[in-house]
Amino acid sequence: MRRRLLLPSLAAVAVLLAAALPSAARAGPCRPLPDGVAKATLHLPNAVTLRTETSIDGAPSDAYPPEIANVCELGLWSGRRSPGRPAVYRWAREGRGALVTVRTWVPDTGASAKVGEWEGEGFGRLTAGLGDPGFMLRRLGVVADRVEPLDPGGLAGHPGTRLAAEVTVGPAKGLVADAGCWWDPSVYKVACVLVVEAETRPGVTDLAALSGRVVSSLLG
Repeated sequence: MRRRLLLPSLAAVAVLLAAALPSAARAGPCRPLPDGVAKATLHLPNAVTLRTETSIDGAPSDAYPPEIANVCELGLWSGRRSPGRPAVYRWAREGRGALVTVRTWVPDTGASAKVGEWEGEGFGRLTAGLGDPGFMLRRLGVVADRVEPLDPGGLAGHPGTRLAAEVTVGPAKGLVADAGCWWDPSVYKVACVLVVEAETRPGVTDLAALSGRVVSSLLG
């Protein structure tokens, strides 16, 4: 395997978000990562936004109010047109596709009466939690049995955390997940990127390139 897994088995601590979603694309553009950038970076000619969601002040699906949490998923592949998520996973297993998830958290400046709670408590709890592999995978919707920590690289000087994992549950079972999160304590913003693809593809390199684009866009 191209990434040697170093840690003992990690209990599955997350619910795979994708399993509960319809297979057909029904979302708008992924603003933190335009599909043209993703296609060029991963050298895959086709892309579709599979999911976008925004949660404000902890509702409906986040737990760190008062902030704005965004998540988007891109499916990328080469070959004939994909009908949706199942085909993206099929192409990924063949080494001809990938699933990319971007998740961000930023202050809800419109909630001026509460924004201090995010800056004073929520941001710190979230970034501290992201140092735990199980917590990080849960936030990104991945169920993995073993995890290998990686050097986060300090993108643009920002602190962060990074890992690789074997996906063991759900439609991505058998694929490899490379994930990283970075944050800026001066502006209370967090950005996470997940790349799920076959172990024959350069996942660590792909994650670094995509993360650089997202982090520079959100955190500067």
